[in-house]
Amino acid sequence: MKKPFLLLIIFAVTQPFIAQHKYDIGISFSDQTIGYGINSGNLNLEFRSKMNDKWRLSTGLNFGQGVFFNNSNQTFFDFSDSSITYRYSNFRYGDEFNVQLGLERSINSILSKPLKQKIVSYSFDLLFGTKSFAIDKFNETTFFDSIYVHIGPGWIGDTTDVSFYTEKSNRDYYSVDYFNVGFQFQIKANIPINSRLTLFVSQRHFFALFFDINESTENPNPSSFIGSTPNVSSNNVPLNDINHRFYNSPGRLGLNHVIGVRYNFNKKSKKETKPIEK
Repeated sequence: MKKPFLLLIIFAVTQPFIAQHKYDIGISFSDQTIGYGINSGNLNLEFRSKMNDKWRLSTGLNFGQGVFFNNSNQTFFDFSDSSITYRYSNFRYGDEFNVQLGLERSINSILSKPLKQKIVSYSFDLLFGTKSFAIDKFNETTFFDSIYVHIGPGWIGDTTDVSFYTEKSNRDYYSVDYFNVGFQFQIKANIPINSRLTLFVSQRHFFALFFDINESTENPNPSSFIGSTPNVSSNNVPLNDINHRFYNSPGRLGLNHVIGVRYNFNKKSKKETKPIEK
């Protein structure tokens, strides 16, 4: 959660500068990530500066918090008269951080007829960012001819836990850091709430490409798994069944909707000087 606080610090530091110009800043919590995987929390800031009556220059910072998926994708592996084995996967989609640069044009007329309310605009943006991905795979074998009994204190008195003995083995690991490069087209509606606040909604179409920066099949912490620490037999034999290119294609098309609020910073008008009374 350090990056969202960093974005807020940047916002606070730039306020004195922004307040002296015809700028506005928008904030939303909609998903504006472009990488693979999903994000559990999103924070987006967009700075716009007015160039003329039609065009604005926009810059933005987009953050998506990473998520874990533990013991997911259970698949049957093997069985015998005394045991059964399943293969499990642990996934980690890292935090995503993107920088946005673009131009926005307001629609002031339709078929040469001026619009009374100029609230619709469209923009073209470039996105640059980073993200990471990691996966653990392992087998879990349950032996039905070996029972484990645990007797110990529970929430209410002593408890007895009877379960079959399990063993984890055949572990594989893969991680990658990659660089996002994206292009997006947005159609926006800016609805004034008052002289300072504006409600905005947009439909966002994007295309992104992904470039691997660093790949690894060696877990930096061999004693732990992603999100958990199950025991693994010392004679581990990797099955090498992880697709190292975890996404199916190097590009991705997407569509999502954004809703947020803008705060408008305008120059203060000079106070009119009162005429000197004779």
